[in-house]
Amino acid sequence: MKIALPRRVRLSRFLNMHHSRWTRLPLGGLMWLFTLAATAEPVLAREMARRVIVQDQFHRAARRASFYARRGWMRLNLSRDMVYVFCNQMTLPELAALRRFLTRRETAHPPGLIACDLAYVSGMAVLEEAAQAPASGSPALTAALEQFRQDADRVLEAIRLTPADLPELPEEKDRDGFALDRAAQALADFAREMAAIGAPWFVLSGTLLGIVREGGFLAHDYDIDAGIMAEGADPAALRARLNAGGRFRCTDLEWQTSFDRDAAGRVRVTRRPVFMKAAHANGTYIDIFVHYREGSTIWHASSLFRWDNSDFTLTGYDLAGTPVQGPAEADRYLTENYGAWRIPVTEFNSALDTTNQSVVRNPLSVAIFLRRIWMAERSNPRGAEALRRALARGGFIAPTGPEGAWRAVPGAFADAPLSAAAAAGPDGATAR
Repeated sequence: MKIALPRRVRLSRFLNMHHSRWTRLPLGGLMWLFTLAATAEPVLAREMARRVIVQDQFHRAARRASFYARRGWMRLNLSRDMVYVFCNQMTLPELAALRRFLTRRETAHPPGLIACDLAYVSGMAVLEEAAQAPASGSPALTAALEQFRQDADRVLEAIRLTPADLPELPEEKDRDGFALDRAAQALADFAREMAAIGAPWFVLSGTLLGIVREGGFLAHDYDIDAGIMAEGADPAALRARLNAGGRFRCTDLEWQTSFDRDAAGRVRVTRRPVFMKAAHANGTYIDIFVHYREGSTIWHASSLFRWDNSDFTLTGYDLAGTPVQGPAEADRYLTENYGAWRIPVTEFNSALDTTNQSVVRNPLSVAIFLRRIWMAERSNPRGAEALRRALARGGFIAPTGPEGAWRAVPGAFADAPLSAAAAAGPDGATAR
């Protein structure tokens, strides 16, 4: 059964507000029962109950439950987000239970779908192992990397043989509920909070595009994009201060884990704080990205994606009556982000249309790119090919065997030299 439930502002506000113990206890029990019925995995049921009762993360629990409903025997399609990272913040035992659940459900779903899911699971397991023992030669991390390589190869085979047959890529987020008056109120409150804290900030991405092209918020937007510079910033302290103000609730601070090679070719695991999401009391979301300088580049990211821009200075703008700062070189900045940004595009899909997006050097980011290729191979072959080439340039996949066949590169995240095939793209050009 397929049921699409749009996100309503009232529901969004309920999921993001602080809940009393007497609300958390019965709802946590119901979520435990639901998860156990959907997955038959007590470990996953306990994780869901903890998420609700102890951590008060109703929004994450609701999204997790929608995934279990879609993959389990109920087959209820409660969400349109097909690239949602359903295994985020799970422990290694929970990821093992999730793998068992998905493996049992493999024959009940289209070929390739569960393969994509399992690549997410093994990619997250690599990150968990790296956080516990950040040395690329540790046995547990080596085993996790091998499992991911096998899962990635299964996805690549599914892309070749049984790509998704979607008439169009589904929306990544439900845009119902982004009301301009509520967005203006959330922005004004955010500006006051940040001024009281003494934290410099600026607008970016779609929010800057709305200011420059439309003179206000984009009517079809779904959140506000804000940035802070990493120099001198303490994202964890900022999250605590925003929570203490009472107008916003920040439950997550995302870190990016990257497997980078030094000059000698050795892999080093690096973790950086990159992103937090602040939910205003009226249901409006503000995405706060930490920006880093590297030479002449300023980049920001989520835990799984990175966007590069030329170094920029800031200047003043007005947005819905609130003075804000934003990149002064707006034309260059927006061109780097969107290409022909002056032409309105209401069907923008960040999976394929953000021109300055790159793959983060970690397995979960690669897994998401692979899923997007699988989804777009038939409906948007040009976009799928662009994603495939991005993975090839990064040395994550390489062509092999029959025409159209690809494989995951074994040494992409470990202390092994990249092969010539891995270092070159499908056209033989050296990756850079």
